[in-house]
Amino acid sequence: TGLTEIDGFHVVDFDKDGDLDLFDSSSTDRIFRYLETQGEFATEQVFSSAELDGPAGSGSGVFTADINGDDRLDIVTFGDGITWYDVAFVSDPGDGTGSSPANAISLGVLGDQQTIHQFDTLDSSIDTQLALFSPEGSLLEENDDVAGTLQSGFALSLAYGTYYIAVGQFPTPFADGFSATGGPVGGDFVLTVTLNESDVVENRSLTIQDTGATWFSFEIRANEAPSPLGPPVNSVALGVLGDGSSPLQFNTLGSTIDTEIALYNSDGDLLAENDDFMETSQSEVSGVDLEEGRYYVVVGEFDTTFADGFYVDALPSDPSLAANFILNYGTNQSIPGVLPAEDGRGRQWFSFEVREEGRSAIQITSISYNKERNEFTVAWDATIPGPFLIELGTAADLAVITSQVNFLPEVLAAGIAESPITVRVPAALVNEPQLFLRVYEDSQ
Repeated sequence: TGLTEIDGFHVVDFDKDGDLDLFDSSSTDRIFRYLETQGEFATEQVFSSAELDGPAGSGSGVFTADINGDDRLDIVTFGDGITWYDVAFVSDPGDGTGSSPANAISLGVLGDQQTIHQFDTLDSSIDTQLALFSPEGSLLEENDDVAGTLQSGFALSLAYGTYYIAVGQFPTPFADGFSATGGPVGGDFVLTVTLNESDVVENRSLTIQDTGATWFSFEIRANEAPSPLGPPVNSVALGVLGDGSSPLQFNTLGSTIDTEIALYNSDGDLLAENDDFMETSQSEVSGVDLEEGRYYVVVGEFDTTFADGFYVDALPSDPSLAANFILNYGTNQSIPGVLPAEDGRGRQWFSFEVREEGRSAIQITSISYNKERNEFTVAWDATIPGPFLIELGTAADLAVITSQVNFLPEVLAAGIAESPITVRVPAALVNEPQLFLRVYEDSQ
């Protein structure tokens, strides 16, 4: 048998292949063994345990049962102490699955960009190495030994996209370009995936492929919550672009980078989006039958995700690597743009208005004056979302307004979201024969 003295003996079809397998244990040798039946009588030793609890010769036993209800038999040894071994079968598909990024084993969707993702091989018996690659093949993270062990691990949050994990045995060199070759092959390991520090979603046992690593892929979905930025406040104004009777086109033709583009209304509804236009890497969207109001166009690099709520999920970008593009709009008009934008994010916003020629975006609908309280009450309609401010001035102030100095000196209210509002006349202006009140967009 190979054991000095057998204390425990157990027979069961452990691997569910239709043949009985054998477990035996020895307190003298202080181990138990698992032997898989080969044919009618011959057996092959699959593994033997580490040293059993208790002093030599104290007696030992072994049995199997599904202790944790995972539909797999677990191993329990008993004697001076009791030990439970939770067993996970090692799978080797044998069809090339997991041998390369192109044949990566899918782990499915693993949360969104706010999820903390932890990957580790702490349950492995070999000396592992672990690497994370971006959708383009850049080496984002790698680890050899973690937590004082020979196993590997790291925890991080990721932007939207498809990512790849490579598991190798030490020493396996990793590099950009999905490179993970040169290490030992054939060793068994366990990859564990935990989300937000407590939710274990994967605990998978496999074998290092002949290519030098085993590859996994997973998706990070876009967070569907509205953008924390809300309506863009730093957009580049394109002015009034018609009254909505004709379609408006926006494109990035002539740009040297791979762009994506989207069109939003003032409520944050995603009206249109486009990646590649006319078999190019540039993009185009059209606004058709647009009602009066303010609209937003946003440009990002591939691969950018758009959704309702002014949501734009652009992949992380290096502010030191600015990428220039051209936005074409209106009648043969164009404007240069740059990614990342000034706020360091990988997208740039533009805004424009649709309204009848000569019609202001803000129309005062009523105004009244309470002489006893020296108060104006003003109401208005607007085709832009606001916020608004209320300005007041004299005839002399009105006379000096130009396109460069376009304001009245007294700001009675700012950041106003809704109409109507009541404002008090400053004491210095109470006796003025004429006063002029204006509702204007608050751009601060």
